[in-house]
Amino acid sequence: MIGESSEILQKARNLAKMFEKATDIPCCLIEAKPDVTAINAGAECQFCIRLQKFCANTLNCRETHISAAHEAWRFGGQYIFMCHRNMLHFVAPLLFRGQLVGMILGGPLMVIEPDEYLTEEIEKAYEFSPKQIELLRKDLEAIPVVNTQKARYLSDLLSSLVDNLNNEEGLAWKKGATEQQKEISNMIHQLKFNEPEERYPIQKEWQMLEHIRAGNKQEAQRLLNEILGHIFFASGGTIDVIRARTTELVVLLSRSAMEGGADADKIFGMSFQYLRELTGISTIEQLSFWLSGVLNKFVDAMFAPKTNGISEEVCRAMAYMRQNCTNKISLQETAEYIALSPTYFSRLFKRETGLAFSDYMNTVRVDAAKELLLNPKLSLVDISSFSGFDDQSYFCRVFKRYSGVSPKQYRKCGGNINFLKKGDQYGNFGTDIGVSAAGKGKKRKGAGGAGIGARRQLPRHS
Repeated sequence: MIGESSEILQKARNLAKMFEKATDIPCCLIEAKPDVTAINAGAECQFCIRLQKFCANTLNCRETHISAAHEAWRFGGQYIFMCHRNMLHFVAPLLFRGQLVGMILGGPLMVIEPDEYLTEEIEKAYEFSPKQIELLRKDLEAIPVVNTQKARYLSDLLSSLVDNLNNEEGLAWKKGATEQQKEISNMIHQLKFNEPEERYPIQKEWQMLEHIRAGNKQEAQRLLNEILGHIFFASGGTIDVIRARTTELVVLLSRSAMEGGADADKIFGMSFQYLRELTGISTIEQLSFWLSGVLNKFVDAMFAPKTNGISEEVCRAMAYMRQNCTNKISLQETAEYIALSPTYFSRLFKRETGLAFSDYMNTVRVDAAKELLLNPKLSLVDISSFSGFDDQSYFCRVFKRYSGVSPKQYRKCGGNINFLKKGDQYGNFGTDIGVSAAGKGKKRKGAGGAGIGARRQLPRHS
């Protein structure tokens, strides 16, 4: 959940900066993780840092702040408190999917003047030298002095701003989660009245992984919801069993992302974090929507230009080619689209992807054909046309050259080529091996569709 909550945390960070600039009141974001410190000194002011140094005090400001955030969560969204140094603070909790992920902290503030504070709070409690007192006085003079009424207004303002942020995230999550649960419930309903031939839809899993490697989020998500429906139905709603099956799915998703061109070190790091997060998920609704986010993050990692070493120009060209693969687009047309000369674009594309323009165009069309072949109602003539080939015989030759099997064989095995010829390496788009026009294996440089944009709409399975 940590990786997925990064967007709301960044929004909260920006909000805290704007609040501080507008009010001249120290304000910062603190993430609710034990290994993360405050973003700026507002969470632990210079006065506290110096005082702890002078008296070797081990009081932890951050623990006090986190505790206050939980109190704010309990008491309806805001909390005004005095820290152990008798400095006034106010806090608003930051939520992500109903869980506390951080807080925005305002303060410290003083309700009395610095000289009075030094007399009442410092000189009576500690024996400091005049030099130490003077240093503490300078630190105190940097802390705003407000009356309690203004502190209340400031707290109300911050709470309102953070509430808007929480509601914005919460409504978006709830809408997405509700739509997903509706699809999963429909699948469970179908399974109750039509007993499945197999307890687990392994073919749907293969299809989902193929869509992930191709970067087709929409179809991958649809199949994931169907798979989750099967898992929930077979498990009887037992969260521990569902969590175990979800662990397996995370591993499969991560491998597909790497096969699709994602950086292996990045994917391993993401997988480790996601598997840690999974242990803290306690409801089926949270788990379902969380897994959807994991799928999207893995697909996004495949198409990060910096990770794959693909320039922005080539990324745009690849997206254009995939969006228009059913049309007769040329190298010159694509070069004009990204404002490069055809000669330079051809060299750049080959250098960064390891494939010639025509070879990549064929891999895209074969990739499209693979999806269509899983729909038994479509003929090979229709599929060759839908995927951008001029005639069926040429389509069959190209498909076998790049996939290692004929279209009929691919359809017969349901897309699981390894089931036919285990141990062979095929030129499937999105894997580490690309196949040149001559059919010889050639190592590709980070290819896998980096930068692929919106995907064209193809006929869906019935």
